[in-house]
Amino acid sequence: MKEPVFDSLGNALTFAYRFSGQQFARAQNIDPTPLGSGRGLVGLDGAAQAGMILSEIRSCGLLTETILLARFADPFDRSARPCDCCGHVGVSGEFRGACVYLAEKIAMPAAATLHSRMAVELVMRYFLPKDHKRTFGSLARQFGDGEDKAKKLYYVVASALKRAESASQAKAGGALESAGIVGICEQIAA
Repeated sequence: MKEPVFDSLGNALTFAYRFSGQQFARAQNIDPTPLGSGRGLVGLDGAAQAGMILSEIRSCGLLTETILLARFADPFDRSARPCDCCGHVGVSGEFRGACVYLAEKIAMPAAATLHSRMAVELVMRYFLPKDHKRTFGSLARQFGDGEDKAKKLYYVVASALKRAESASQAKAGGALESAGIVGICEQIAA
């Protein structure tokens, strides 16, 4: 049996979701910017490997694919101009779309009193890096709720997302392990 290309599920998914065609140009200039443990895969080999990983993930179902995209893809639109007031770059359309889907499928059923726009914001808060998360105070002001209510709703939503993310990682790990893409999979802490 051949040795797997990636040593972990997290490395494989980070590589696949963050691989871009621009890396081919960098590969021509011999700029080894590794994404995960893909053993230096760049150019067409890297694109093929990323495609194989994403194909396996697609076979796991739309919910799994969407959760993993929200967790491992770059959530920001790097081509956009940073915000004048805070300097942050906005989220990408792909990330926002994933959060809208997850709000509908997971967040709103978990917290029945949740407004759809607030559900999207809470899902985004769950997946965004710490320095880009909205405060509970700003969410409360935007939606006319108290900060305590926003926190309670967030913890209900985060708990449901964590369970779904754990199941998605297990499903994806099994698929990538059986395809020989990764070694023995351990789940990544959500």
